[in-house]
Amino acid sequence: MTEKQAKRIFKKFNNASDVIRCPNGKANTKKLLHSYARAAVNLYGIISCNELIDIFNKQNNEHIDYKDIYTFLLPLVLKEGWYCFYKHYIVHYSFFTDFEQADYLLEIQSEKPRYIPDRSTFLQYADEYYTDNDNLLNIYLYISDHFGRTKHIYQIFNEIEEYIMYSNDIGGLTDILQKIDFMVDDEKQIQDFINMITDAKNNTRIWENKGYTPIELCDIMKEQNKKIIKFPVYEKRKIERNELCPCGSGKKYKNCCSVFEDKKEAQLSSEECREFYEMWYGLLSFVNDKKNILNIRITTDYPNNINDVKLHKVREVLWSNPELI
Repeated sequence: MTEKQAKRIFKKFNNASDVIRCPNGKANTKKLLHSYARAAVNLYGIISCNELIDIFNKQNNEHIDYKDIYTFLLPLVLKEGWYCFYKHYIVHYSFFTDFEQADYLLEIQSEKPRYIPDRSTFLQYADEYYTDNDNLLNIYLYISDHFGRTKHIYQIFNEIEEYIMYSNDIGGLTDILQKIDFMVDDEKQIQDFINMITDAKNNTRIWENKGYTPIELCDIMKEQNKKIIKFPVYEKRKIERNELCPCGSGKKYKNCCSVFEDKKEAQLSSEECREFYEMWYGLLSFVNDKKNILNIRITTDYPNNINDVKLHKVREVLWSNPELI
């Protein structure tokens, strides 16, 4: 998305001409709703206006409706720029330059439950730096104590934080470890560092999980799976070697498909897997260069350090334009 397109979308859903004076006696409600909106986008990245209204009304005596949310928050959108309206949603300021990323986040969040803490805890998330655990702080203290509090170390910490919050690609961690590795004297030190990052990633609230940590969401899914009705599983009948092959070739099974199944030739080796992904990333790189989808270059490295959301965006363009290849 170009800067011009992003500005056009912002203006469409956040038009300054729609601003009206806050109704008398509603200043405190406006202030409180602003805190809820900030907390919601910090915790979820994006939330529908109706869901925010529902959370607000359940946690407060005074109730608001859809009209109120636009009247109260639009002036603050234009004044502070912490969030904005987009379609029927409120989105974090990080999407202001590319609203399509907000759409992709919605796709990833779909079907997942939403983490909604009690009122006092929810409002603490209005502070961008609030966290309910010390995992990230501990990582920063660890690397600064061991490697010094330099600009370079702070940049590495920012990469670690971004990896924990937004990436599922092992390549991102590999890059970080390579930057740390040349400063590490002992193997235990690097293992401690990896353990800290893993612990932080498993216990950090992320947008993709609608505010849940990976461990919390995993536990929820396990409980839901227990309630799923288990249907009988169809078991494939063993085919005798002298029977006709079920593929319909007319040949005996032993002279047809069993040749491949016995050799397990349909299974990719690790090297074949690498070759496949390098070819796939090369194709995505071609599409990205052709359509100018991302402002970054996709390499053919496997693992790849570009996050899944961005790669998914390029893939969708490819699916919609098969004539590119």
